Amino acid sequence: MVAFIEYLLEKQESKERIRFKIVKNIISRMGRENNFEIIDKDIINIAELIFDFKMEKSNKIYKNFIENLANFFLKVIYYYENEKFERFNYILQEEEGINDSFKTWIKENKNFIFNVCEYHLKESEREQHEIIFSNEYFEITRIYKKRMNEWGIPRENNDGLEVRILSRGEVYYKNGIFLKEGEYILSGPQFKLDRYKILTKDAVMIIVKLKTSFLDRVKVGELKKLRHLRLVVDENNMRKFLDESIFKDSFDFFIDLVITLLKINGLIESDIFSVSLLLNEEEEIEKIFQIVEENIRLPESEIKERILKKTRYRAKKVDEIVYKMLKLTLKKLIIREKTRYIIEEYRNNRRVDFEELIEKYNYSNMKSLRYNLNKIYNISIKEINHKGREG
Repeated sequence: MVAFIEYLLEKQESKERIRFKIVKNIISRMGRENNFEIIDKDIINIAELIFDFKMEKSNKIYKNFIENLANFFLKVIYYYENEKFERFNYILQEEEGINDSFKTWIKENKNFIFNVCEYHLKESEREQHEIIFSNEYFEITRIYKKRMNEWGIPRENNDGLEVRILSRGEVYYKNGIFLKEGEYILSGPQFKLDRYKILTKDAVMIIVKLKTSFLDRVKVGELKKLRHLRLVVDENNMRKFLDESIFKDSFDFFIDLVITLLKINGLIESDIFSVSLLLNEEEEIEKIFQIVEENIRLPESEIKERILKKTRYRAKKVDEIVYKMLKLTLKKLIIREKTRYIIEEYRNNRRVDFEELIEKYNYSNMKSLRYNLNKIYNISIKEINHKGREG
């Protein structure tokens, strides 16, 4: 819930989003230097304050000191926006919800606070850069820019490949490329983009940097020229790709799409199985086993949900990984492990019966248990009783 609230605020192209970034930035630094942390509840409270803030009601004192800090910095933002930042010392002196030690820090960091407001409220109105995902193989940046009279200069790329996907607007590059919404450019160190102009009111671009570790792992060929093409995915998947949540929730889909783009441009062999290139399958299976064991008493559906959430792969990909290593589906793996736990506990505890264990491990019913004992372990309940409870 907290991550979702923060995500919604970050995505908004509004004053609320900018104010949230300013307040969070200042209080985060303040916390680092004064030995306190912003917890999930604080994020929710800050979000509520931002949406409900009214200057005429800003003298309220809150029980939580972080809320009082957030309320004060919202007043600072208000005065900055109305070109009255010179009142900073006065409103700090009059502030009743902040203790003296925090007031001292705020006064000493007045220039820092001004610079944060300056950056987010002025510079970020024209241009915003946000790294929305980064790991050893990729860096994905979302760039928002307003139209400008002067020519822009693309950031330097001295290694790796870059896929620039335009999700909104139109951009013209001096290389002669007219980039429209839904199109992408593939560029590299040998073939760089020239200066550019935004032709529409604004533009939003996703830049996918394929790092050299990825290029080496996948054995990507050399780019012979700048490539300018449309994305070859349907409209629904196009929207999914341009949504930052894909890098958190459907990472394997993202990898598949990158591999597809490289195949289309003749930079990679056509028979590559994408996800397996970036996985240590033994580590992945170990991770899946661990999640199953930690949640063995939960219903099968909930165990699956936790695996998908923690591994960030779609159900189909998890099944592929499990089957490749164990020749089992995920469903059969979970059933096998639940059955094993029941057998072991039954053998080690003379006082428990199977009905109790079926309930404890959220097993379907006795009939299923009998079937799976025979199918998986080639043993019956009668044989377990004989072998495990002799004497």
